[in-house]
Amino acid sequence: MEMRNENQNKFNQFWKNPPTDDSLSLLIQNCENEQDIDNRSRIIRKLGECNNIQALEYLYKLKRNMDKEDDFIQYEIQLSLQNLINNQQLLNNPELNVDFILEKLVSSQVNEPFQQSSDPPHILIESNLLEEFLLRDKTTLFREANEVMEYILSGQINPYMGFKGVRQIWSSLKEHKGQIFANQLVLEILNKFTICGISLKDIHLEKYPNLNIPTVIQIEIARKYVHR
Repeated sequence: MEMRNENQNKFNQFWKNPPTDDSLSLLIQNCENEQDIDNRSRIIRKLGECNNIQALEYLYKLKRNMDKEDDFIQYEIQLSLQNLINNQQLLNNPELNVDFILEKLVSSQVNEPFQQSSDPPHILIESNLLEEFLLRDKTTLFREANEVMEYILSGQINPYMGFKGVRQIWSSLKEHKGQIFANQLVLEILNKFTICGISLKDIHLEKYPNLNIPTVIQIEIARKYVHR
């Protein structure tokens, strides 16, 4: 009983101070066990104040299972994630890079097929096109990139991107704008896009004698993930 009261006293201190690395595990534990919607939403909101990438990882875990959550909890998850995506101290953490993003935030969803629904169609977005939009390069693809982003932001399509495309975009953004910018923009992409992966070793290239590798990968991703 004394130990329980001690943990509760520590937990009560969270609301008075920003979360620390030491308090984060207890905060997550309470979130896992809490059944009351108001209390749970309060915990999730507090997670959005963290500077720790483990909080980011946990919130993405919650996001992947949002369909099981109350609408208000879904709102709090999205709000807290957006707070972390805009947290400059978190974005500057050297541990937050493309490897962490792909391994901790993306990898668990890459083998999940798209659900059948009457929602807007799932469209594979070329990483080059998205890179064009994010870097604001006024090249021949710039108009097309703007149009595609209008479709995405207006909800007219459900965009998805290949696993390697995320790495390519992050690397290009880091080279041109720095790692903080790359982290923030790629995390924004994860909020809008479904990320999926395909391995060349699983593809029978002899089936596509007249197509280049990028086109083959697009076809195989569509075959693997998009329900017909």
